[in-house]
Amino acid sequence: MENRTDATEARLRELKACYQEAKKYSKVNEIEYFLLSREAAKVSIAVIGQSGSGVSTLVKALIGQKKQEAAVDDNDDKFYNPDPTSEAVRYPYRWSPNTVIWDHPGLKTAQQPEQYLSNIKDEYNIVLIAVPDHIDECLLKLITAVYYKGKTVYVIRTKADIDIHTAKRRQRSKFNWKKTLKTMRDQYTEILGKAKLNKVPVFLVSSFELQQFDFFWLQDCLQKDIMGHERKSADNFDEWKHTREDSMKDFYTAFETGEMAALVEKIQSSLSTPEGLKLDIAVTGEDKSGKSTFINALRGLQCDDDGAAEINIVETTRLAKAYQHARFPNVTIWDLPGIGGLKFPPERYSEKVSLHNYDFFIIVTADCYKCVHSTLVKTILSMGKKFYFVRNKIDIDYETCQRREKLKDEKRHVLMTVKQSCLNALKDEGVLSPQVFLVSSTNPSVFDFQNLQDSLAQALVNLKKTAFLQLIPVIITHVIRRRQRDLMAIAWAIAEQICLVSIEDSHIKAGFKLTTILSSFCEQLGLLEPSLRQIEKMTGKAVQQLELSIKSPLAKYTNQEEVLKLVTKCPSWNSTIQSYISFWGSSCTEPVSFTATYKFIKDAIRDLSEDAERVLKTALDCDS
Repeated sequence: MENRTDATEARLRELKACYQEAKKYSKVNEIEYFLLSREAAKVSIAVIGQSGSGVSTLVKALIGQKKQEAAVDDNDDKFYNPDPTSEAVRYPYRWSPNTVIWDHPGLKTAQQPEQYLSNIKDEYNIVLIAVPDHIDECLLKLITAVYYKGKTVYVIRTKADIDIHTAKRRQRSKFNWKKTLKTMRDQYTEILGKAKLNKVPVFLVSSFELQQFDFFWLQDCLQKDIMGHERKSADNFDEWKHTREDSMKDFYTAFETGEMAALVEKIQSSLSTPEGLKLDIAVTGEDKSGKSTFINALRGLQCDDDGAAEINIVETTRLAKAYQHARFPNVTIWDLPGIGGLKFPPERYSEKVSLHNYDFFIIVTADCYKCVHSTLVKTILSMGKKFYFVRNKIDIDYETCQRREKLKDEKRHVLMTVKQSCLNALKDEGVLSPQVFLVSSTNPSVFDFQNLQDSLAQALVNLKKTAFLQLIPVIITHVIRRRQRDLMAIAWAIAEQICLVSIEDSHIKAGFKLTTILSSFCEQLGLLEPSLRQIEKMTGKAVQQLELSIKSPLAKYTNQEEVLKLVTKCPSWNSTIQSYISFWGSSCTEPVSFTATYKFIKDAIRDLSEDAERVLKTALDCDS
């Protein structure tokens, strides 16, 4: 991007000199207008705060920079140096080519806010103020001074994880995650409110635990302010952000090496051969319910065999552990941490272990049906997924009956009572056909263990197919968003090209080039008729039906002559199209606005990408 900008600058200087020599002052004015409007489209973000508040670490998290990557100003050593930043360092914001983020030295203890701000440039559009723990009088003066300069201000508590850990130690069993976060946020908003800074948003983040707290909300708000419009979240955003990237590789490749039809073909091929699909089965339940022993039995292993899940009398599973099933190809059994402990409370269990990642569940219990099981069942049902309910250690109940010298029929009655109790509890939760198995993981040859194995083997193909059907909307969103991101990355350079063409040649040629680019976007996103015809042959969905999913007028006016008339015709445009191309002005001789051109291209990419998602979902019957 830097090299391309340098080449553009050199070309502009050359053109300006030629036009000045030829006394073509209107062209000189166009160049100057272009430079001014392009400069106006740039966004600068300053990250400031007290020393020790984690300003540099926050910047690193925001730009997604790894240690081996260099900064714009080649000050990489300075960025990762544990010593405080001594001067402002400039970094590119890779998700928006027109944006840079500045890492500023921290406000020192004895330094006054006015003195600190005097060393900070005034042209920043957005200012992020990092707060180490509480907002003291000095920090409040700093926030107030920046806010009344007319800047967009964010207050960011950068080490929220420390507050959470402290609260856990103090409150112990009374600790409540949501309540603690609300208390933290209320403390900051109350202080800001008293200072009449109610419009300043507060974000709680941990630069080392990005999945936690408000980091992704912070990124969304930044993107909104940078791009000038709301980012539209997908309906299935929760599944989208939890889906593992490795499961998308084949679909990325299909779309990148072919057209939209290639992606449809890959999805249909996967559905036609579900045996080859992957399935992730999560084994969950309370601690000490015998989950790890159950997994070993399910895999046909003893606890001392190589590759067996670790067994211990105390809680051992802190992270999800994956085990391959020897009998079933492409099936992974996941041993999840137990629900209900201090580290995995029921109300936050789904989030902490990312239940969305898994396709099928086996809930293991060594006791009666409890509230924690109800929480699990409701969460799984809300995701539209299925599960088995396994009553483990049933041999202990059976042996108890033997010690009491009960008759064989009475023992059978006890087992039936246990199973019926579980079935009734699950039906009360709204499970239509619950699957309950009574097993002994230490003696899998008796009770229902073999029935469970057989049931799982018979259900695998359908489970894989169901899991994949649920994944299709997520695949579509992933793939199209990736293409959208790639197009957004070149939007700045395209806007420069359009304006240069209008300066070097004519507005007509600039409009023609824009028409060609729009057509290219439609082609890359599979919105042109040849691509729709291919999808029609593969899915049986008529082209007319697919076209109904296309809402953007830009996709329907990609004929070069028609679009050329629209972008060069001034007074009486169709109102729908005018909202897209209003920046060409009331006279074709007026200079093209770089700012409006850049926004137009971004809006076009966004709208056409949404059309591509709708077309694919219509073609594959996953509109909802």
